[in-house]
Amino acid sequence: MTSFNTFSIIKRNVIIAFLSGIMQCTDDISEIWIVSPWVSVIERWQDTFDKFYSTFDSFIKRIDRKKINVTIVTRSPTSDTENSFIQKFEEIETARILFLQTLHAKIYICENKKMDFAIIGSPNFTTKSISNIEVGLFINAIQDGKKIIEDLIETCNDIISLKKCVYHKKRPLIIKSI
Repeated sequence: MTSFNTFSIIKRNVIIAFLSGIMQCTDDISEIWIVSPWVSVIERWQDTFDKFYSTFDSFIKRIDRKKINVTIVTRSPTSDTENSFIQKFEEIETARILFLQTLHAKIYICENKKMDFAIIGSPNFTTKSISNIEVGLFINAIQDGKKIIEDLIETCNDIISLKKCVYHKKRPLIIKSI
């Protein structure tokens, strides 16, 4: 990430900021968490930092090529757009997908060697969130942000351990060399 403030309010394109952050540091990422009741493929976006355009397919290919662990927690898909999103991640060996019908939380975390970051807020991981009025709190893992991100990761692990949370796809255990 190019910004190292511990906390920042994002008032526009919250999901794009998350995707842009991931595209900035993919080589160092160990885990990506996408916790959102509704999901869709965001086909193409202009990167928040470098102003270049990225595509969802390049995002997926990079995750797959780098063997980045991805955890998706969402509601069971009820539309073609939601199914399309799930299908993209079904093809990734290191992805795990879980369904939780009562999910309302929106948590996005990128764990990476240099500096973890997270976003919590109102937007679902959907194309529609780009045109909606949404707000997110961007958190860098420095100072107080480090503890908050650790708590968010713990919260995500608590969510996936709920009995109501059903695995759609488990990932094999992949041990990365340090």
